[in-house]
Amino acid sequence: MIARPSGFSMAVALVAMVWPVASASAGLFGSPVDFSAMQIASGFLDEQDPSSSSFTDLVNLEDPAPGDGLDLQGILPGNRSFLGALDFTSTTPSAARFDFDFEAATIPFNGTAFEFFFSGGRIDLISTVAFSVTLEALVGGSGGGLAFLYDYDDLAPHLFLPSSDPVSFTIDLEAGTHTIAFGSLVGASGGDADLEGSLTFRFVPAPGAVALLALAGLATVRRRRS
Repeated sequence: MIARPSGFSMAVALVAMVWPVASASAGLFGSPVDFSAMQIASGFLDEQDPSSSSFTDLVNLEDPAPGDGLDLQGILPGNRSFLGALDFTSTTPSAARFDFDFEAATIPFNGTAFEFFFSGGRIDLISTVAFSVTLEALVGGSGGGLAFLYDYDDLAPHLFLPSSDPVSFTIDLEAGTHTIAFGSLVGASGGDADLEGSLTFRFVPAPGAVALLALAGLATVRRRRS
């Protein structure tokens, strides 16, 4: 594990504001989704052994709700810097949106056990229905900079190179427990990377829930006519 370099100047801000709702999953039939945690971090990644990666800086929020947000930033002058911001922006009966901005920059660090320096976020959730995750963002960077989106159940992350064209990318996932990670990466050759945009979760109600919705709508119409 890499120790934080001496002289590292760190500014950390953590802001958490909660709407007066029962949970982030309120309004979905039978509460099929629970966002259990959101997190932002920066550090070094070992591509071959992610468990040995070094998260030198990290902030975490359990049971987030719309309106909650995390911010993290730091700089080692002349060496590396990072910025991370993740906000739980909104939720509806069938979707939830998170907005973010992740930036990372570093000088070359060849010769280490790590392949990437990163600034990124993570969202943990449990869903009883199938759902999709859509990344809509701008990817900027130079040198060894790029961006990633990763479900921990996948064999490999989805990578995005810097481009003037916005990224719009969707992955479809089954019901269950998932950890979604995303952010900016810089390779050992050094450079900078920036990922700014939104992540939208769209949930697919089970057939029984759809039937209940139809019955509820029919009952409402009948009451209005009576």
